[in-house]
Amino acid sequence: MDKNIIINDTNYEIPFFDLSNITSNSRILIFGKPGVGKKTLIKNIIKNNHNNDQNHGCLIVSVSNNNTQKYLNYLDNISVINTYDSNEIILSKYIIIDNPREDSNKINQIINNFNDKLYIIVRDQPTKIHNLDYIFFFQDNIYINHVKIHDNYFKNFCNLDNFSDIFINITTGHNILVLDNNKMKLYWYNSNIQKIQAISQDNTIQVLSDRTIIYPDYL
Repeated sequence: MDKNIIINDTNYEIPFFDLSNITSNSRILIFGKPGVGKKTLIKNIIKNNHNNDQNHGCLIVSVSNNNTQKYLNYLDNISVINTYDSNEIILSKYIIIDNPREDSNKINQIINNFNDKLYIIVRDQPTKIHNLDYIFFFQDNIYINHVKIHDNYFKNFCNLDNFSDIFINITTGHNILVLDNNKMKLYWYNSNIQKIQAISQDNTIQVLSDRTIIYPDYL
């Protein structure tokens, strides 16, 4: 299921991302402003990773009580801490790090110490974090954030103007831009894909051949 976008008068099909690509020790980063659907995406990732069980040993690391309370509406059987506790991390299968204040090196040090977990890092603002497997980008209409995302993750693949066009085209209609950072492949995802399929009368979403765009050849 591909999403069609047009860049420089050329039509491209971006394949739909299959959550089963995510393994039990993947490192995931999710960017998006409050209210766009980050927690729904997290719920889908965990549910898919644990054989349709919504979660299993889910640990939330956050310094904000307001943020962690909201997770209770999406996930069950969770533990919440505001500092990195080795004992808690050992007991958990899924680690959600909500808007961390630590820099990328500190976060990677923590992850490397317990590398058999599925880590989901959630950020409201685009910042650079290294050694990730998958990055999910929600819609953002602020151009300076396009610049930050491009410079942090796409600078070696395409210029800023082309990236901004791709970003806007893919993330309309509550869609999510997904970067497979290992294969350097671009996908799209939507947590409510069944609803989209039902209303896709304008040919923006079609069942097409399973073709993946690989940077930088498609620009």
